[in-house]
Amino acid sequence: MEWLVKQVRQEIWDLAPYVSARSELSDATNLVALDANENPWIPYPQTPIMDKVNRYPEPQPFELVSRLANLYQVNPKQVFVGRGMDEGIELLIRIFCIPYQDNIVTLMPTFSYYKVAATISGVETRELALSAAPKFDFAVEQLLNLCDENTKIIFLCTPNNPTGQIIPLDIIELILQDQPQLIIAVDEAYLEFSEHKSALSLMSKYSNLVVMKTMSKAFAFAGVRIGCVIAQTPIIKLLHKVMPPYPLAEPCINLAVQTLSAHGLYLAKQRIELLKQERQRVIQHLLQLDNLEVYPSEANFVLIKVADAKACYQHLLAQGIVVRNRHQDITNTLRITIGDPEQNNLFLAAMGAFKLPIQTKRHSTFIRNTNETKIILELDLTSAKLIKINTGIGFFDHMLEQLAKHGGFSLQLMVIGDTHIDFHHSVEDVAISLGQALRQVLGDKRGINRYGSYCLPMDECLAQAQIDLSGRGVLVYQANYQTPLIGNFPVELVEHFFYSLAQELGASIHLQVSNGNAHHQVEGLFKACARALAQAIAYNGTNVLPSTKGVL
Repeated sequence: MEWLVKQVRQEIWDLAPYVSARSELSDATNLVALDANENPWIPYPQTPIMDKVNRYPEPQPFELVSRLANLYQVNPKQVFVGRGMDEGIELLIRIFCIPYQDNIVTLMPTFSYYKVAATISGVETRELALSAAPKFDFAVEQLLNLCDENTKIIFLCTPNNPTGQIIPLDIIELILQDQPQLIIAVDEAYLEFSEHKSALSLMSKYSNLVVMKTMSKAFAFAGVRIGCVIAQTPIIKLLHKVMPPYPLAEPCINLAVQTLSAHGLYLAKQRIELLKQERQRVIQHLLQLDNLEVYPSEANFVLIKVADAKACYQHLLAQGIVVRNRHQDITNTLRITIGDPEQNNLFLAAMGAFKLPIQTKRHSTFIRNTNETKIILELDLTSAKLIKINTGIGFFDHMLEQLAKHGGFSLQLMVIGDTHIDFHHSVEDVAISLGQALRQVLGDKRGINRYGSYCLPMDECLAQAQIDLSGRGVLVYQANYQTPLIGNFPVELVEHFFYSLAQELGASIHLQVSNGNAHHQVEGLFKACARALAQAIAYNGTNVLPSTKGVL
């Protein structure tokens, strides 16, 4: 990488980096650490997330760097972790740009912090205006014509903020080929919401490619501030030279490591998929409105053009909804972040594109972590489109699928349990989680039917279920099985599942099934219970509490 020697500021090459106590000793777990002038006690509150906060953190935490490298399928030596993506932007400018001499090149409009960071450092920003809506594209030749001998970095945001469009990989590769001695910094803050490949696929071919990632968007870490720069190792070593002594806070490191676990990644993936579905739903509703343009987006936001951006902004604000007015960049446009289904409904209703139901909250995320099980449960009562269940117990998964499908709701469930001991803890904790999630979604139960009753045949078996969402947990269970096992699943756990569900949901559940094949008996019970539950939780078009007591 001879080009790198010519491009980096000489004072950076000559700089001896700050060597912190944790840099000299990256693991003081089993040692008496008296080297960094730290306070020996953990402050209040003493929770697991606060562990080690009285000690200076590793400047580049090994476990966090390793998990990010695994996520993005690169070598850990190619990863630098900092305080959000902003720190990566600042450090790149600090390394390569000589104040009051050099410049950076980018597009306009785009993420404004490239220009802010450059201006703070005394570095000129040269901008190429994007073409008009709805394409928002640019000619590569025009962008390259802005570069001269003092250009050090080209910043490219894809999907772009605020326009939401992708810069195709072939365009990025043309720029990399044409300017092999410039840093081409590709900002992929929103790429998880797109179907397009990452520029990381080009990294093995181009030593001047830098890809910037953040956990703020896809991983919901806006308040935690974790981002990373991915580049060839010599560039990462330069970042180590100029980074602050301790760029990351220990609680943030702990949270990030947990989020990048298998459990955390599963949850993040499910939420990304939901946001993508919600983005499409919001766009479809907005397209029904007159005097409004909706531009294509591959990010977690949508850019719209209205007749009067200021008036529309104030109209939404008066209803408690804050959006981003981008009129200064693109005339009469607003940028709308995609929220959860309820938030999106409120926005669409304020725009006149949606009629709010009596009660909009119909989904819940429930997380249960114990020494026996780790559970993530996503529940949405508005549809049964998403049913993804993995408890590690095949027959139980099948029964839960019946419960969701015939109950008319979406259920996404991931369980890591101590099934090597037996299935009891996993079955019980799933019932607890489902019951509490349902209870949370139903709230005060105004407008629901409260009661449900269903009888169905399952081949030779007749299964019956009656449910009262009374607030009182009772199970009446009548079933005789000819075998203690269905495969390797103990049939005694069926009663325990429904008992735990009744207790946590606060429901009186009566179940009865005639004799027959044990598989048919159990499946009949789950289906009958699901159908009765669907009746009980359904809204009846009123806002009436179905109780003379005034509370359920």
